[in-house]
Amino acid sequence: MVSILIPTKNRKDLLQRCVDTLFDNSSDIEVLVIMDNGDIPPKDKRIRLFSIARINNLSYYFNYLAKKSKGSHLFVFNDDAYVKTPDFDKIIEDTLTDPVDFGYPTLGTPNGFSWPIMTRRAYELLRFVFHPKWTSYGADQHTMAIFKQAEICKGIPIEVIHDSHHYKLRALDETAINTEKMSNWDYLLRTEQTFEDVDYYAKRLKGQI
Repeated sequence: MVSILIPTKNRKDLLQRCVDTLFDNSSDIEVLVIMDNGDIPPKDKRIRLFSIARINNLSYYFNYLAKKSKGSHLFVFNDDAYVKTPDFDKIIEDTLTDPVDFGYPTLGTPNGFSWPIMTRRAYELLRFVFHPKWTSYGADQHTMAIFKQAEICKGIPIEVIHDSHHYKLRALDETAINTEKMSNWDYLLRTEQTFEDVDYYAKRLKGQI
């Protein structure tokens, strides 16, 4: 089962479209939604819904939902994204198999990375995927740097999934899924915050925190 983790705020129509396409194109998923306000989406028993007082920290939301999830794979998702490929959950499970524990989908653009997909094993190793100080949507550099440390410290291979078959509004077109080993990480390590994340998780993975 693939667990889909979705934070949302004031976008119930987009959320409903997102959820509908997730279930229309999969056979074994759970959808976990967390809201930081009172904008209740249409009642849908397929959703595991969590309401929370506003914290304004995406890191907290994703970590919260990850702890509540039950799937063998975790997919961090956006409420304005939607799925068009049948059996996309099977594609995820088939692609992320031992020894591959982590993937990063694209949005149809050369560097259009989206949110990460990981196995339960990877999540349980890190336990706290997003850095507690991280609040912005610039997750790409942070999470990739974190998993790069997992690869170095614990031997978890890092695999990047291109063309993930899920759509955001700016996506160009749908193409076939394929995998490619990420070889150049230099461009991911740009900001001071990212380096802080790398150091933080390096210590965690080595048992120093």
